[in-house]
Amino acid sequence: MMWPAWIDIAAGGLGVGFTLMSIGRRRAGKPMHPDAAKADVGLLVFGVLMVIVGVIRWSGA
Repeated sequence: MMWPAWIDIAAGGLGVGFTLMSIGRRRAGKPMHPDAAKADVGLLVFGVLMVIVGVIRWSGA
């Protein structure tokens, strides 16, 4: 890859954090777009996968 593994971990962590913040806003009753739940699930899965890939790359496996 062209970038170090810590960038994968950081980007994935930011995506997971943003998703959890978005889910919290929706549960607090703030109006959200109807497709926001689908986007949240997609971003959460992508963020978790980015973190997993970064950890695997960092470990050297």
